[in-house]
Amino acid sequence: MRVVVTGASRGIGAEFVRTLASAGHEVHAVSRNPDRAAPLAKVGDVHLHEIDLENVAGPERLHRALEGRKIDLLINNAGTYAQGDELADLAPLDL
Repeated sequence: MRVVVTGASRGIGAEFVRTLASAGHEVHAVSRNPDRAAPLAKVGDVHLHEIDLENVAGPERLHRALEGRKIDLLINNAGTYAQGDELADLAPLDL
């Protein structure tokens, strides 16, 4: 199975990558900080992608990196840290 995990450099995202790769799956680990995720590449079939999903070009870069290969599972674990009403200030992305 081919899996994409966003927010893969630490916490739950890193554990998803570790668990899925250990089970023999092809895992594409997406992170703004791939250096933090580098140890995961030793677990199994893990491909690290330095992509900032807050940037509009990020999803397109991931699409190109996957070279048209189909994804069986997407774990969209990437998030943003906000305080107070900061999320209310975010504009919706028109795709």
